[in-house]
Amino acid sequence: MQESQGSEAVAQIRVVIADDEELARQRLGRLLATHADVVLTGEASDGAGAVEQARALRPHVVFLDIRMPGLDGLEAARQLLELEPTPLVVFLTAHEEHAVQAFELRAFDYLVKPVEDERLAKTLDRIRDSMRDEDRWHRVVTTAVREALGAQPPPVLDRIALRDVDNDAREVVAVTDIDWFRAQDDKTFAHLRGREWQVAMNLARLEVSLPADFFRCHRAYIVNVARIARVTPWFNGAFTLILNDRHEVPLSRGQAAAFREKVAWL
Repeated sequence: MQESQGSEAVAQIRVVIADDEELARQRLGRLLATHADVVLTGEASDGAGAVEQARALRPHVVFLDIRMPGLDGLEAARQLLELEPTPLVVFLTAHEEHAVQAFELRAFDYLVKPVEDERLAKTLDRIRDSMRDEDRWHRVVTTAVREALGAQPPPVLDRIALRDVDNDAREVVAVTDIDWFRAQDDKTFAHLRGREWQVAMNLARLEVSLPADFFRCHRAYIVNVARIARVTPWFNGAFTLILNDRHEVPLSRGQAAAFREKVAWL
C-alpha cells in the first residue's frame, strides 16, 4: 500500500465559475487564464447549474456569485459541501457587506466584483498552499463543512443506512459496527462484515458527525480506531493500520501526529 506524497508544485487547479452575469464570467475567466496552472472546467449561470457542474466535473474550487436567480449562491454552497470530493467555495459579490454572509458559511475566500487580478492572485496562492499537502487540503475542506453546519455541532450518528450495490437493498446498522469509511471518485463506501456498502454522506460530512472512536487517518479514509490491532511504519513518515480482521488502512504522514495523540502513542 503506497502513500502518495504532496509535491512542491501544484499541477492544476480545476475551477468552475457560476455567475448569472455573462460579462462577469468572461472577465473572471480571462483573469484565471493568465495563471498557467488554472484550468476552467465549466461555467454556470445559476446555483443549480453550479452544483450540477461541480458534481460532473469535480473541480477543486467553485467561484460562486452570491446573488443569482433561483438557487442563490449561499444555498448552492450548502449543497456543494455535500459533494465528494468537496470543492472549496470562493464567493463572488458586488457588495462588501455580503462577505459577512460568505464567512458565516466559511467560504474559503471571497472576491468583490469587478474582480481585480492582484486580489485573485492572492486567493490562488492560498489555494496552491493548501493543495500542496493533501492532508492539509482535506482539513481545510472539513473545517468549511463543520463551520457551515453552524455553531452547534451536528448530532452524532448512532445508526446509518448502507446501500447494497448489488441489489439496491438498504441495511440500517450501528455506526460503531463499521470498520472504516473510504471515498472513491464521487462515492463513499463503508466496510462492514468483510464487504463494502455505499453510504450517502461524503467523508467531510461524516468526519464531523461520527462518534469519537472514528478518526480521519487519510484524505480518503476514516477508520474505527477500536478495530485497529497494529500499526506498522510504511514510508516517509506514513504508516499502515492493520485491523483485527487483517485488512489494512493507510495512515498518512500528515495525520500521524494527531493519531499518536488520539491513542496515547509512546
